Amino acid sequence: MNFVDSKIDLVDLGMDFVDFGANFVDLGANFVDLEAGFVGLKMGSGDLGMNFKDLEMGFVGLGMDFVDSKHLGYFLDWCFGQVKERREMIYYLDDPRE
Repeated sequence: MNFVDSKIDLVDLGMDFVDFGANFVDLGANFVDLEAGFVGLKMGSGDLGMNFKDLEMGFVGLGMDFVDSKHLGYFLDWCFGQVKERREMIYYLDDPRE
């Protein structure tokens, strides 16, 4: 009596393996869709690379602006320093009265 029940359970277990195999087929179809998604992503990263090139050019321009501001700052400091020195020299030579 128990052997008959065990045989029926093995048949049911076999059916479960068939269903499990069917799920693998569906999973394979999902991998195909996922692969197509990776192809699209690869194309998107190519476009992103182009944006990085544009961004790199922007950083180069920004670097030039920083260099120009730095030199402009040095130039203005030098100019105002010269004005301050001349003003102090004039005060010294004129001996201003207080």
